[in-house]
Amino acid sequence: MATGITHDRIALASLPAGWLLSDAVFHASVVFSLALMLGLWLGGLYLSPDLDTPSRPYFRWGLLRFCWKPYQWMVRHRSNLSHGWILAPFIRLLYAGCCFILLVKGLFSFSLPYEYLKLESTCIAFVSNHGPLILSFILGIWLSHLLHVTSDHLSSRLKRICFKA
Repeated sequence: MATGITHDRIALASLPAGWLLSDAVFHASVVFSLALMLGLWLGGLYLSPDLDTPSRPYFRWGLLRFCWKPYQWMVRHRSNLSHGWILAPFIRLLYAGCCFILLVKGLFSFSLPYEYLKLESTCIAFVSNHGPLILSFILGIWLSHLLHVTSDHLSSRLKRICFKA
């Protein structure tokens, strides 16, 4: 399994590659390229598959890391729910979204319920008006997940080969 520093380096090195991919292959606009890169960055450093352990991404959440404790209790490390190829990043994104909604709702419901309703309608309008941009962001998160899981598999395989010899 690759170390946390290795995963961070891969995540940061993927940013220029993400820009080139979105520009050269998809001929995407600057806004879509930035959304993809933001997804790669957030997915690699904050929404990592290693959030199911007390890892570097877990501690990056600072005071909000308590939100990931239930996730750690529910998800075994390197299970299909955390390191699966397809569903795992969407599970983490959905979990983070639910935590965000609960935190915002909790903050606004006690003090400014009108402001919460205004924020809610603004978010709904943003999502309905910027679907392709959001998909580009989600693609970045998914690609960062694939890079993480692939590096885990490759490093584990290399260690097995080296220690057999």
